[in-house]
Amino acid sequence: MFKQKLRSIHAKQQGFIYTEKMSKESNIQCPFCFESISIAFFIEDGKNQETIVDCTVCCHPIECKVEFFDQENYHVEAARSN
Repeated sequence: MFKQKLRSIHAKQQGFIYTEKMSKESNIQCPFCFESISIAFFIEDGKNQETIVDCTVCCHPIECKVEFFDQENYHVEAARSN
């Protein structure tokens, strides 16, 4: 948080416009170890997104897909990645 404030202040001093991305955090279940993990998606990155994240518990790759319907409603799918 402190680093982001400093970055924002520095950007303003340099004449840049600094905007913080709006993110949505979601808990998903790892399809390998079945533990619950948290992932974040950024709305500004598009309505339909796909990414591969490593499980923070077992380190296996998880393919995540998210579809934003609006800023409050979205759907997340998690599956084993090859």
